[in-house]
Amino acid sequence: MITKTCFKCGLVKPLTDFYKHSQMADGHVNKCKDCNKKDVRGNYSKKRDQYREYDKYRQRYNRTRIFNHRYMQLKQRVEGRAIRPYKVEGKELLGFDEYCLWLKDNMDDFEKIYQAWAQSGFIRKLTPSIDRVNNNGSYTADNMKWVTVTANSKKFTKYPF
Repeated sequence: MITKTCFKCGLVKPLTDFYKHSQMADGHVNKCKDCNKKDVRGNYSKKRDQYREYDKYRQRYNRTRIFNHRYMQLKQRVEGRAIRPYKVEGKELLGFDEYCLWLKDNMDDFEKIYQAWAQSGFIRKLTPSIDRVNNNGSYTADNMKWVTVTANSKKFTKYPF
């Protein structure tokens, strides 16, 4: 078994206890995973507000991130991996390529909702959300539209399952 000494804690550990890094001589970082995790946690604690602001910025201003996140939410609902059960579980989901085409075709609707959301100072209830036109249907291009979170949740309470 190949071992390595962590420069931080000084312990000799197996190479599997070190993260891989292609630019290091032996292909692994010089600090063990435990020390690395400790340092990351400490750094995050010291700069928590800075990281939160950065995360907010990424979630609000990066459209690609918004679109990918929305698709992952749809996928989780269909696959039954969402926080709560959804009526759409086990139904059809358009593929990512089809989703990208749907985005392109519906960009004007997204932009209207996004601009209102941005002008409001990113109030959560105005966040762009994907709604199924027919709640009994699946996530297909002809059964989806952009709405706000508020409009989508009102529809849910109006038509519970």
